[in-house]
Amino acid sequence: MLDLTGQTITEVTGDGQLSIHTDGGWLITIESRIVYKAEDGTTQELTGEEPETAAVLAPVLTGHPIQTMTITEADGLTMTITPNVELTMPPDEDFEAWNIVGPTNERIVSMPGGELVTWNPMAP
Repeated sequence: MLDLTGQTITEVTGDGQLSIHTDGGWLITIESRIVYKAEDGTTQELTGEEPETAAVLAPVLTGHPIQTMTITEADGLTMTITPNVELTMPPDEDFEAWNIVGPTNERIVSMPGGELVTWNPMAP
């Protein structure tokens, strides 16, 4: 399964969806619920649809490498950014929760209910 461990987050934006860009040309788009575990150990529920989410996460994520990444149908997408900062994007029962697009158009999408659908890189 896809693993972006080691890639540095270069930009975090939000306008109807949270977009996380990496230095390897990957884009993680989150349109649903986000469970944000902050460095102080507190947990906050956010949503990718709210513009304020980018304001909260950009200063915490930008410039840091993804330390671990796991993707499962049951639990969704989880990324550890620093030893104490973690984002979990669980599946959504009714909507696509998140997707990841690579530099050659490879793609993985968390479909409604959590099914993971992948597309391979496009041929040149």
